Amino acid sequence: MTALGMNWVRRLPSAIVGIIALFALLKMEGTSFALPIWAALVLLSAIAPIRLPETPVVIWPIRIVVLVLIIATNLSRSVEMVNMFDTRTMTWFGELCAAEMTLAFWVTPKMDAAGMRPLWLSGLVLFAASSTSDDTSMVAFAPAYFFALLIALRTGAQPKGSPGRSRFVIPWRYGIAAACALLGGAATSGLLTAHRSEITQWGMQFIGERIRLESGSLSFNTVLGSTYGQRNSLTRALRIEGDGDFSHLRGASFTTYNAGTWGPRIGFGDTDEPIGTELEPPSPSRTATVTRLLHNRGTVFAPINCAGLHFPDGTPLYRAKTRGELIRVRVAAPSKYQIALSPSEDHQGPLCTAPTSAERKLLLAVPKEIDPRVHQLASEITRGIADPRRRLLAIQRYLMSNHHYSLHVNIGVGDPVSNFLLQHKDAHCEYFASSVVILARLAGVPSRYIVGYSGHEQEADGATIVRQRDAHAWAECWLDSTGWIVLDATPGDGRPDSLTERPNWFAKMWERIQDFATSVRLGDYRRAFLLLAGAVVVIFFLAAAVRAIVRYFGTGRERDRHYAYSTVDVELAAAYRDFERLCRRLRLACPPGCTWSEYLASIAVQPEPVSATAGQIAGAKSFIGAYNRMRFGNDPQAEGIASLRSLLADIRRIDSSADRGDKGVRRLS
Repeated sequence: MTALGMNWVRRLPSAIVGIIALFALLKMEGTSFALPIWAALVLLSAIAPIRLPETPVVIWPIRIVVLVLIIATNLSRSVEMVNMFDTRTMTWFGELCAAEMTLAFWVTPKMDAAGMRPLWLSGLVLFAASSTSDDTSMVAFAPAYFFALLIALRTGAQPKGSPGRSRFVIPWRYGIAAACALLGGAATSGLLTAHRSEITQWGMQFIGERIRLESGSLSFNTVLGSTYGQRNSLTRALRIEGDGDFSHLRGASFTTYNAGTWGPRIGFGDTDEPIGTELEPPSPSRTATVTRLLHNRGTVFAPINCAGLHFPDGTPLYRAKTRGELIRVRVAAPSKYQIALSPSEDHQGPLCTAPTSAERKLLLAVPKEIDPRVHQLASEITRGIADPRRRLLAIQRYLMSNHHYSLHVNIGVGDPVSNFLLQHKDAHCEYFASSVVILARLAGVPSRYIVGYSGHEQEADGATIVRQRDAHAWAECWLDSTGWIVLDATPGDGRPDSLTERPNWFAKMWERIQDFATSVRLGDYRRAFLLLAGAVVVIFFLAAAVRAIVRYFGTGRERDRHYAYSTVDVELAAAYRDFERLCRRLRLACPPGCTWSEYLASIAVQPEPVSATAGQIAGAKSFIGAYNRMRFGNDPQAEGIASLRSLLADIRRIDSSADRGDKGVRRLS
């Protein structure tokens, strides 16, 4: 058996590390026929005496075949969402790292810098596996992985054939450190698991007291505060393909007002009732396709006057029991739906259901907390105007003329809307929308408070991008002669369409990558593969250009590279260190600026010989000659490590014989 095959025991711990990482990834995915194959190949690499040559002609065809296999197995999977660290993304990442790790085990058997590649690739595989929701499996896999990694690092650091130390001996301090880490980690994990509910409850209370906005989503908090929305957030919520008016994409409506709070509070799940086909447009019309990029609690955003909404077959649709309040889909983002665009501004589609008598009372109710002076103000604004639509326009003109937009407002004491109107405060869109509703109700027009988005940002391809900064609030008012209409009294500089800042080039590039992933997720494979093919072509030409530049500037150093020394073999270096230690014991000290060959040759012509015997000096000369031929000769393996070890053993034998002879002389004396 070759020397490579005889050292399978030294490579086995590294293989175990890779196998543990692969099984952790298999546990996370649930089903993958490729991972058991990788595990079997990793185990086989520890005992097989053969290795693949690390040349592009051999390695890259294998990589391409494996990549095709991974793409074929992963495109058939479906998950609820796609983002940076979701299950689907980490599955792709983990399987790619697993395949590369398996290949590294078969290419690089040494435990040098290149030989460490399988171990750090196994760490990436375990990182991908950690995205699982089953934390009980990681409690078992993580300690086993790191303990095996400790043994692999300790074992792999030993040179082959190193004398005087067993390859599996771990110093006691490493054992104590590993035991303390495992016990401490297990105790901490048990403590967190046992009190998980209390910790979660405390954390939610802590967050709820300090953060109004739901992270990554539109805020459905209906309490008038000092600020509103995520004014500077460029996070995309919707992408709309089609030409239409998307300035008021309604999400949720509220009918009751009490001391700065709009209600009823949105219930997500308990108060939902299924929707059939009543949202479908009655006749074909122009459509716009909406891609949901944020979950937003499943909320569907659309103009109030749209002709209808169309969803893919099988999409579960729900509406809250309060008519016209909220439409939801129980499908995680990203997902798509279509908006049938209305033929006119006042078109009454399926979202414009007429209020019942009970609902009409709620839409006209004004709480007693509203200051009586606000009642008087409403009368003054609409005095002498009989037409309800003209009353609403007068209210809009008054608010836009007497108040200005401000990101922050001092709420003050008492009812926020009364303070805003009577003290002529500057405030954000929530106050303008609330004031419209209250003043319209005082003028006899049923009204409700709306939160949603204002779409205005146009892409080069004509698509409309809706970001978190585009969150907005306005009013919807009911006219008996027309139906529901939008009334927005927020000044122009306070509306989202005044925000013109665009993401930088890096953010835009990342958005393109996200769009690519979304296309694949939603089944647009043709577009995805066209983009992928284009990216491969660009990368190929860039790589070719870089290679040409490197070769052009590197030709001047080719001659020097031919004369560069090769790197020192691990076993050869270990034998040389043993030789130097033995020479120090024999009091052979090579001075600086002199090679061992020159020094050993000079000993024979010195007037006084050194303490080493002639046999020892001859053995040292033989060792240095053999070492130089292996280290600097044309055939590095001409002599063999075994011959060097044999010469060292001969020198030690002469040294031992000399010691016994000296002791015998001293005993005779």
